[in-house]
Amino acid sequence: MITQQNRLSRRAFLRVSGMAAMGLAMAACAAPQGSTGGDAAGGGEEGTEIVYLAWSGPEALKVMETINDGFEEANPGLSVKVEVPPDNYWDKLQTMVAGGVAPDMFRMDYVYMAVWGA
Repeated sequence: MITQQNRLSRRAFLRVSGMAAMGLAMAACAAPQGSTGGDAAGGGEEGTEIVYLAWSGPEALKVMETINDGFEEANPGLSVKVEVPPDNYWDKLQTMVAGGVAPDMFRMDYVYMAVWGA
């Protein structure tokens, strides 16, 4: 019987941590949004959701969820939604961008930097 141990390598952990740090930096640099009068009109406080598209295994996803929990705790009103398409990541990303519903952040491979950086 073959048993597979799923361990998160140091490299994978650092990669996910770096992406999360980059996302936090991008969120911190966002322009503040003006009030729409919702609070004055008696509306409740509405949070902002950051959508992050990534490809990842279950171990890295657990790390991302832990990082997101800490981020959301430190930043009330902000939440991070991690979307992991089951397959065809690049097709999904291209379709989202073409449809005008691009994620706020997405995982990038250096091979595609020239294509997506333009």
